[in-house]
Amino acid sequence: MNEHIRKVLVHGANGVQGGAIARGLREEGFTVRGSVRDPGRSAALQKMGIEIVAADLESAAALRSASQGMDAVVLTLPLEWNAETVLRWTRHAAGAAREGGVRLLVMNSSTRLPAETTDVPTFELRRATEALVHEVGPPTITLRPPFYMDNLASPWVVAGLMRDRTLAYPLASRLRTSWLAAADLGTYVAAALRRPDLAGRTLDIGGPQALDGPELARELSRVLGHELRYFALPPQVFEEGLIPSFGPAVARGIARSYHWLADHADTVLLTGTDPDLEQGLARPLTTLAAWVRAQTWSAAAA
Repeated sequence: MNEHIRKVLVHGANGVQGGAIARGLREEGFTVRGSVRDPGRSAALQKMGIEIVAADLESAAALRSASQGMDAVVLTLPLEWNAETVLRWTRHAAGAAREGGVRLLVMNSSTRLPAETTDVPTFELRRATEALVHEVGPPTITLRPPFYMDNLASPWVVAGLMRDRTLAYPLASRLRTSWLAAADLGTYVAAALRRPDLAGRTLDIGGPQALDGPELARELSRVLGHELRYFALPPQVFEEGLIPSFGPAVARGIARSYHWLADHADTVLLTGTDPDLEQGLARPLTTLAAWVRAQTWSAAAA
């Protein structure tokens, strides 16, 4: 561990990504403080020795208090597409870190971004938040993951596996993706915290295997013990399926990146990992096979 980076504040520690980061850092020996909106949901984190503080991204004062005494801050933004709201949250969190004397900020952008500007609001809002963090925050390392293996545990994906032995996902069959287990986010963030000299860099991170759709289905088939076929779900169908749960605006926001990827099926955007981080990982990354075996639904899908 870098001698200067020991105490780390993780925003959104009750979330899937923030929680994975908080747990991973604690397991690697960092002193972790998690900021959450509802401390009542944080009992499992507290049992691990993670300090929990109540701090909403709307409250700059609460974020300044949470940042006090910390060596580093890890920021993962909630799922939100209102640009004014997200940029306000970003300014609050990054500004509080700088004002609190934090040495390093690690931003988890939650997505890969094309080098060129696009018409996809999700991409461009993330691009704007990255720029804002570098502008108003302390020295920052930005991490861009691809898709998470955990997306494959969505009820609609698992239902397809069980119903007709089909792996349906809204990515073109030939699109290669370095699927990453969310649990490995903490491993990557720990590696970044040990490399403060990488401040100012934006780094792609990913899992150990780059797979296209049929290869993904074959890997799952090998673990589950029967043949699966891959079906490239049309993004429009995917979007329509999200509307009952999220409403049309949020469903459109989620689906826009899938529409872009459908039009750029030969992109290498979702593959690979920056070697400066990969060589500094303290633990091996989770393979897709190991991830599937750990899922509670895998026995029923076999």
